[in-house]
Amino acid sequence: MTRIRDFEVIEDNGGGLTLAVFNENGLVEYLHTGYEYSPGNLLDDLRALKSGDNPVEEWDGNEDDPQGIYDDLISDIPCGCQIVADSKQIYPDRMGFAACKEFGIAK
Repeated sequence: MTRIRDFEVIEDNGGGLTLAVFNENGLVEYLHTGYEYSPGNLLDDLRALKSGDNPVEEWDGNEDDPQGIYDDLISDIPCGCQIVADSKQIYPDRMGFAACKEFGIAK
C-alpha cells in the first residue's frame, strides 16, 4: 500500500499559494510556488498526492531550497502566511481570496 505523503498548503499575505510536501522524516522534500497563477493545478496535485501518486518529482518550478523557503514562510505566521490546508483537512477560516477561489469556498 502506498503511503500518502504529508503536505501543507500555505497562503501568503499577497495571495501566493505554496505546496510543501514532506518526506518520511518530516522535512520538506518538495516545495512548489505560484499556484495562484494557474487555477486548478493545486487541486489536481492534491488529488494526485491523496491517491498515492507522487507527481512532485516531475513538477516544473520546484524550489531549489525547499526547507529554507518553507522555514521562511512559516516564520511569517501569523503576520502574513497561513496554513490553509494540510494532509488532514482544509481550514476555510484561515483562507484569503486566492485559497478560497482555488478551493471553491465562498466567504
